[in-house]
Amino acid sequence: MPKLNDPPRVAVSMSRPRQEPDWSATSRDIAAQTDWHVRRIEQRGRELRVTLDDAAAVYWHERADRAAAVLNRDAPAGVDRFALAYRQHGVDVAEHLIDRDAWVAQQTQPLPPREQPAALIARAPESCRPRAPFTRLCSKV
Repeated sequence: MPKLNDPPRVAVSMSRPRQEPDWSATSRDIAAQTDWHVRRIEQRGRELRVTLDDAAAVYWHERADRAAAVLNRDAPAGVDRFALAYRQHGVDVAEHLIDRDAWVAQQTQPLPPREQPAALIARAPESCRPRAPFTRLCSKV
C-alpha cells in the first residue's frame, strides 16, 4: 500500500536497456523507492543479485515490486532473474527471486490472477541452501 510520502513508482518498460547500467544510481534509486540499504549488486550469469542490509517493511511485496521496477529499468538485457537477498545484522535471512519476464507481464498485461505466472518467489537464503549431498549450512530453528 503506497503512502503519501512514497516517491512516484518507476515506470515499467517491456523493452530491456541496451546501455551499461550505473550501479551506484541503481542503488540510490532502490533505496529511494524502498527505504532499504543496498550493500551490493552483482551479476551472476543471467541473474542479478542485490544484497540488502537490515531491510524491514510492512508491505514486502510492494517494496519488492518497487525494487524490481528499478532493476528492470537498469539491468542488462541478458538478465532474466533478480534475486533480492535480505540480511539482518549481517546474517542472511531470506531471498525473493523475481522472474523478469513474468514480473513485467504482471505489471503490463491485464490478466486474471489464476492466469498470471508466478513472478516473485520466496526461497531460503543462498547461505542456507545445500551445497553438496547431505550438507546444510543452516540449521532449522
